[in-house]
Amino acid sequence: MSIRLATLIIAACALTAAAARAHDDSPFARAVAAAQSNKLDQARAFYQSADEQGDARGAFGLGLLSLRGAGGLPRDDAQAARYFLKAAEHGDLNAQFFLFACSLLGLGIPQDFAKAEQWLIKTYSHGASFHFNQLYAVGLKPALIEAIDGALTKAAIDNDPVAQTVLGFCYSYGFAVNVDRIQGMDWLIKAARSGEAHAQHLVAFILGQGTQSVGPDKEHAVEWLRKAADQGFVGSIYMLGYDYYYGEGVDKDRDRGIALIRQAAGSGLPSAQYKLAELYRAGTDMPQDFAVALDYFRQSAAQGNALADYALAAMAKRGQGMAADGEQAVAWLRKAAHMNVADAQVKLGVVLYRGDGVEQDSAEAAEWLRRAADSGNVQAQYLIGTLLCRGDGAPLNMDAAEKWFELAVKNGDKKAAAALEKVRRNPPECNSVEADDGIL
Repeated sequence: MSIRLATLIIAACALTAAAARAHDDSPFARAVAAAQSNKLDQARAFYQSADEQGDARGAFGLGLLSLRGAGGLPRDDAQAARYFLKAAEHGDLNAQFFLFACSLLGLGIPQDFAKAEQWLIKTYSHGASFHFNQLYAVGLKPALIEAIDGALTKAAIDNDPVAQTVLGFCYSYGFAVNVDRIQGMDWLIKAARSGEAHAQHLVAFILGQGTQSVGPDKEHAVEWLRKAADQGFVGSIYMLGYDYYYGEGVDKDRDRGIALIRQAAGSGLPSAQYKLAELYRAGTDMPQDFAVALDYFRQSAAQGNALADYALAAMAKRGQGMAADGEQAVAWLRKAAHMNVADAQVKLGVVLYRGDGVEQDSAEAAEWLRRAADSGNVQAQYLIGTLLCRGDGAPLNMDAAEKWFELAVKNGDKKAAAALEKVRRNPPECNSVEADDGIL
């Protein structure tokens, strides 16, 4: 095993949505820790254990090792694809995105642009951001560039609307090629005009978001959404419902919006299930029903929506739709935190610091708060600064505390302004850790 190869695998593992922490004793966390120590045989064993326990991340990790011929597994692209498929079918977004790449490349499975498109749709229909570096880390970028410049571009030029859609996505989002939004939109428009629903959806999304040089064009976005929705494209049905509900690009019609959101949720779209659950939980424009909200949140979470895990934590804590269960609340909260929901990381940090329904652990609390702070969460920036200036859960570090307070002040946190003034005194008078009521 070369150092280069081990580094590639470690990088890919570290980039997964559930980056390991020392305080997480799950088989997956142990696998990542072993990989980080270049103990890939141990990593394989822990990935297998995670897989056997039904943790989709374990199958994804085994796929990574099979793809590189590491950890005692032979290089086997077909086996890697089977592992990715197993993880993908259990909602692992990383595996779904890898299957998009495998279908694009013909890696372990036949090259199939239509399948690539289907996995791409599934990935971002779940609300996932695109983690291109995961694919690059295991050395796939050169092959991806070759496939995009070769077979994919040729098929697009030959007027294959699916290839045009995938190529348009690659240029629009800089997947293995330099970002070229003009060329990306050109390919998407060609596919959209030929009736490709996915392309119509992407054109609508890009128009609705706007670019740095051109602002959002909600009205034209809605036109394309209607075209895709009329063909049954579920993501467009949901987005159109969202636009009607909030009156974006169309006259506000909340009843019509809810009906479309409900239709998309019934078709299994996780983001629509999540939105409908929010409406039921709040009792907004419909009778409040915690039991129905709980069911929709669970459906969404089962498909990998980390925000739904975060919502379930709140419902378990408050006893909404179920008996109050602090232990279950922390479990859901920890799952959302591992999947990089910054608010969940903050709340988990506070729960751990207080020992609220879990063993008190200031050190782990500081780790989660720092992780959320690094992602730009203002509350976490204030709280980690507080711990650092008190030497609580982390070594006393006044310079670092001042830095975090300054950043939080810059981001508009009023409590941090008072803390910053105190930390500059001698001796400092730091506040104790505080959080808003209703921390869960």
